Amino acid sequence: MISVGLVLSLVFGCGLGVVEDLSMEPRPIMVIVPDAELAEAVREQLPRVRIVVLRVDAQENAAVVAARAWEYRNADCMFYDPYADSFDMMIIRERLKNQGVVPIDLRQQALAAEQQRGQLTQPESLLTRKAAESHRRLP
Repeated sequence: MISVGLVLSLVFGCGLGVVEDLSMEPRPIMVIVPDAELAEAVREQLPRVRIVVLRVDAQENAAVVAARAWEYRNADCMFYDPYADSFDMMIIRERLKNQGVVPIDLRQQALAAEQQRGQLTQPESLLTRKAAESHRRLP
C-alpha cells in the first residue's frame, strides 16, 4: 500500500489545497480514492480535503460503485495504485477522466519524486566522493 508520506507529498506536489472558483466561494478539493484504507491515510493528514471513497465494502456490486463514481464526477482528482487496481476501477477511472477528473498514479508519482530527490542529492554526494578520493591521494 502507499505510505502516508507519499500521499502528502503528492497532494502538496500536485498543488492541491483549495480550489478557487471566480463565481463561488473557495471550496475544498475533492479527491476520489478507490478504497477506505487510502481514504484514512489522506483524511488523517489533510482534514480540509473532501475524500470520496468509491468502494466502501469489498463485496460491493460494480454497478453501485459505478453509480457512486458518476455522482462525484465533478471531483478534482482521483488517486489510484495501478498494481491494486481492478478491471472495473480502470473503467471507472477512464470515465471520470473523460469528465475532467485528473487521475494521479501514485506509483508513478512516487518514482518521479524519488528520481527528483536523487538528482537533488547527487551533486552533493558526487562532491563528497571527489573530496574523499582527493583526501586518500594525499601522502
